[in-house]
Order: sequence, then C-alpha cells, then structure tokens
Amino acid sequence: EHDYDVDNMKHDPFDNMVADAVEVYKHLLEKQADNSVVIISVGFLNNLHDLLLDPEGFALVKSKVRLLAVMGGLNNDGFNLIRHDLVDQTQYVLENWPGTLVTTHVGGDMITGETLTGTTPTDNPVRRAYELEWHQGPNIGRSSWDQVTTMYAIFGNKYFKEEWDGGGSLRNGYTWSFSAGHRGYAAPKNDKEIEDEIERLMTLTPKMEN
Repeated sequence: EHDYDVDNMKHDPFDNMVADAVEVYKHLLEKQADNSVVIISVGFLNNLHDLLLDPEGFALVKSKVRLLAVMGGLNNDGFNLIRHDLVDQTQYVLENWPGTLVTTHVGGDMITGETLTGTTPTDNPVRRAYELEWHQGPNIGRSSWDQVTTMYAIFGNKYFKEEWDGGGSLRNGYTWSFSAGHRGYAAPKNDKEIEDEIERLMTLTPKMEN
C-alpha cells in the first residue's frame, strides 16, 4: 500500500493528451548531433524494444545514441528486465541494440534520501516521494539502484570501472556476452563516494527554467 499527494503536485496530462513513446523518441533523436545521446533506462525496456522495431527509430538509435545505460540485474534479474512479462522485449533489446549498452545492478546497500526532510522545502517532490512511498517517513532513506545508473550515465569512469569481459543472463535462459564498446557492466569504484554524491545532488535547489 502506498500513500499519495497528487492534490498538492502539478498534474500530469491525461493519457489521450500525450504522444506515443516511439514518436517522442524519434522526434527528440532526430534533433540531436550524431553519437551524442545517452539514454538511461531505470524501468522497463518495452518502449526501446518498440523503437528498435521501427525502421526510422532503429536508424536514429544507430546514428544518434552514444550509450544506453540500463538498470537491471546482471544474472536472473527479478524485476526491471522481466516484470510484466517483458523478458522477450528485454532479450530483443540486448540482442539488437546497435551501439553500446552497459548495465548496472548495484545500489541496494547505498542508502540515500535521509537528509531530504531536513534540507529541502516541504513541497519538494523528491522529498515528498521519499516521505510517502513505502511509508518511509521523514529522514529515512532507501536503496539507490536508479540513481547509481544515472550516475554512471553522466559521470562514467569518474565513479565507475567499465568491465567488458563476462556476460549476463535472463530468467528465460537467454545469455549475452560482453564485448568492448558494445556490451558491458559498470562497477562502482567506491560505494560511499557515490552514495555521498547522490545525496548531495538530490538535496540541491532545483534550477528552474521558464
């Protein structure tokens, strides 16, 4: 059971007011310089699967995307890579992504968000999410899987060591092998350093743009 606070937050548009995910990806990618885009996936891969099936989408991924950073278990993942019966879509992305795809799966022991209540305004949506979701309450952090993937995608080798030897597996029996510049894994160099930097970044005052 979860608590919500949507009445005090700006509402998202209704489903019939938003564009299809593949069309959004194509619209954004076509405006970017070649080999300049980093995509971060901390959820499910079905939209990227659909993008690869679209001929124009595949061509844009091949020419525009420098890196796909994926949060998911390296072997027999039990959530992001298989939930909602999406394991086949995950396999397709792993097999057919034309550029560099790097996974991360650590973060369970990196606890962040503990200082949000004491350092950010009451209407800060990140703070409210931590206070409400899973009944965490104020001044209680949680695991940082998604933030770790984001940190790798932004900072790369500053905080992580890229590994290109080895491989991974899905629960349907599919396995994939690492290869330099194509498929790999990002291992944190120092968990505490990454944890502290995530906490610092999450408590910064947002930079608002008109």
